[in-house]
Amino acid sequence: MNSKYYGLNEEAINDLVNSSEEVDVVINKKNKIKNLIKLAFIKFWFGGALCYFVLWGLGIYVSNDLDMFVLLAFILAITSDFLLNPIIRYISCEGFKYSKYIFINISYKKIYSLFFHIIYSFIIVFCIYITYVLLNSFIFSGKLGVEPLLFGLIYLVFDSLFVVLKNIFIRIY
Repeated sequence: MNSKYYGLNEEAINDLVNSSEEVDVVINKKNKIKNLIKLAFIKFWFGGALCYFVLWGLGIYVSNDLDMFVLLAFILAITSDFLLNPIIRYISCEGFKYSKYIFINISYKKIYSLFFHIIYSFIIVFCIYITYVLLNSFIFSGKLGVEPLLFGLIYLVFDSLFVVLKNIFIRIY
């Protein structure tokens, strides 16, 4: 009754189900976006979104720069541990084994992974802060404010730099 309602051809369905042939699937590789480009865009967007929601969104309520620095590092650690790294592992099809795109390869299910992410996030936020200080001191003479696109780009550069250094260190030792 349902097959007639939906207009299904029962004979064709049964032939497909009962066939023992292997079907070759043709994948159009021209339209496939490389994982590295996807991951770079996600990390760039992630850094920009954190700047938008934390620095711009909480900038009215948190007036001290050091408090904002610490808050941004904690939120970066929590969101990268529970949100960003599982997405990266899913896209790179590596599961919870060693991932060459992530600096800290500890599952978020372990309690100590958050501790390591907090330390790593403080280092990343400090590097971004120093970059903004250097840009304002030497290039823009104090006129460059923090905005999501440049923040995301700087976050992507430093995170990628640390991941590449980690991979080189692991390859050497």
